[in-house]
Amino acid sequence: MKRFLLLLLAFTVLLSLVNAEGNVDPVLLNLTFEPSSIEQVFSLPNGSFLIDYFTPNTSEFWQNIGHDDVLNHITEVVDASGNGIWHFRDSGDILPEDMENHLFQYMVFSDRIVREFYTDVSMERYYRKVWDFDGKVIENSIDSIIQGEDEVRYVFSMYPYILEVWRQGGPEKNAQITNCIDRSSLKLDYFYGSRASLVADRDFYLLYNAQGIIKLIRYAGNEKQLYYYDTNLDAVPGKLLCYGSDLYILLEKYQGNKLVYSLLSCPTPSEPSDSLSFELIDSFSIDNDLVVDELFLMNDAIYCVIGDSNGNYYIGHVDRNQLLVDTKTSRRIRCYDSNAGLTRFLISDKPGKDNWLITVSEKNYQDFLTYFDQPQ
Repeated sequence: MKRFLLLLLAFTVLLSLVNAEGNVDPVLLNLTFEPSSIEQVFSLPNGSFLIDYFTPNTSEFWQNIGHDDVLNHITEVVDASGNGIWHFRDSGDILPEDMENHLFQYMVFSDRIVREFYTDVSMERYYRKVWDFDGKVIENSIDSIIQGEDEVRYVFSMYPYILEVWRQGGPEKNAQITNCIDRSSLKLDYFYGSRASLVADRDFYLLYNAQGIIKLIRYAGNEKQLYYYDTNLDAVPGKLLCYGSDLYILLEKYQGNKLVYSLLSCPTPSEPSDSLSFELIDSFSIDNDLVVDELFLMNDAIYCVIGDSNGNYYIGHVDRNQLLVDTKTSRRIRCYDSNAGLTRFLISDKPGKDNWLITVSEKNYQDFLTYFDQPQ
């Protein structure tokens, strides 16, 4: 089952989506075009949302030659109510066999959106476009920008930070973290590879494998200081999140025909230390045709979003080494942030025409489950 993951962190503006009574108040995305798939969602500092998606091209030309699978790419900004503010439709038509050659990377700064559009998997040729939050073009590269193989990097926008990781790496270019507000950057002792990362309380965390030793990098935002910690973990990547004053990571491995998940935690480091010790909190197993897509924590309990091979989704919680299913739905569920007792979801109704942004708190989890029983 093909899954698209969304990275949307530091969602400080979505508290308004849950009303005072704690009821779920979903926001419908009224996009300019009907999306065939939503690829990425980012929050903007002004309370709007950046939506990166593809839409079907239903032009007469393609219909006449028997193509109903051609797509166009859209960059769109919507307001906090889900209504479109502005959009940019890329001119090129995309055939299914060319999808892998289209990569869009975004960087959200305090006053602008930077987009890099790569035209092939080598990532050595791209176009750069910069907008302010109202859609005014600040920079636009008419001609493609050529870069060497050693300059190719991946960008992960996690406001108020941007993580850049160079594909080849080297003495001068491995990875760096950039503050989106003052544009200051620091190099990281991390080479492209397996990792888990998050932003919590303006601190940035990166868990990675350093030649067989699993290390944690903490960038303290208030101090603008990097700290490195050895850990007792033996595997990465995993699903990393912060809840209260603790870090949690979910690790998975196969045992026979089942997937076994282990949840470990340790206190959030506040002082420099030589090592961190993660302790096992709970574990559970599921059949091998199921996969835990997302993990979130509420009310001191572990919750999971699970997908199966038939396109169904389950939300459940872990209790004494057992996974108990709370609800099942054919709606696509994607969790794009879980921090400080709040979890944010993108819910898509099949065939994906309706897309809802929902924030769930510890007070309205039961209302959230009831939402799936309601016709949309």
